[in-house]
Amino acid sequence: MADINKIKAGDVLWQALKHRMGNTMLRTVSVYRCVVKEVDAESRRALISWNGNSPQWTYNVKDLRVKKPPIINTGFMGQQRLARRGEKGGAA
Repeated sequence: MADINKIKAGDVLWQALKHRMGNTMLRTVSVYRCVVKEVDAESRRALISWNGNSPQWTYNVKDLRVKKPPIINTGFMGQQRLARRGEKGGAA
């Protein structure tokens, strides 16, 4: 997990979000690349660009990861999930 005191401009962080696949009950995981543009340590906020979009100020960086999380394809209708502890492989 990322810490506002340890990140700096130019760092690449990752965000993993669970969401539904369209209008179904199936769930999948998506991983987004986040680039830190600027850090304001006094206000404890960071200017971050998610997935190449325009940057936004955020106060919550604890949900972001320093290393890209490994993803496992389940083989069922395109579903993906995060790798469990001890699992290797995946499209990391």
